[in-house]
Amino acid sequence: MKIVAGALAIMLASVVSASAATATPTEPEGSLTGAAGGKLGEMFGPLAGDPVRFAVDAKGSPGKVGGTFHVLHTKPDGKAFAEFSGKVDCLISAHGQAVVTGIVERESLPGLPPGTTVIGKRVGLSVADRGRHGDRIGWSWATGGFEQSTLPCTSTVPFFTTTQGDYKLRSMF
Repeated sequence: MKIVAGALAIMLASVVSASAATATPTEPEGSLTGAAGGKLGEMFGPLAGDPVRFAVDAKGSPGKVGGTFHVLHTKPDGKAFAEFSGKVDCLISAHGQAVVTGIVERESLPGLPPGTTVIGKRVGLSVADRGRHGDRIGWSWATGGFEQSTLPCTSTVPFFTTTQGDYKLRSMF
């Protein structure tokens, strides 16, 4: 009986060692979910006072990310100025901050000049998660015709303090 138990222990130790040696380390996973916004400030000139809202649902690891985003900009009277949404193509996060980029797939741009389109363009959103209220966000996309895309995995620093909504961030690093 002791010989059988000893042999089983050696076999078990061999299997555990082999499994540990062949296991691949998992990629760090992160997520950014939620929606938040507020009213644009004086630095936005004629757009000051306009409500904006940015929603994102992104999950994954570097090189393997999925999710969606939605941007809504209205005028103070509630009329739509610009709205677009699409699929996330990058998420990177660390130390309570994240950058998300994605490709626009749907748009409605009644406040922009006729012929303006963002379909197929990459946009960026950055978030500093500060708890339940007062997250900071930044966004980047080409203006004046949207002729260029934001580079993958890039956006501005989070410069706008939200007054409504909340983001939940789980950092990768």
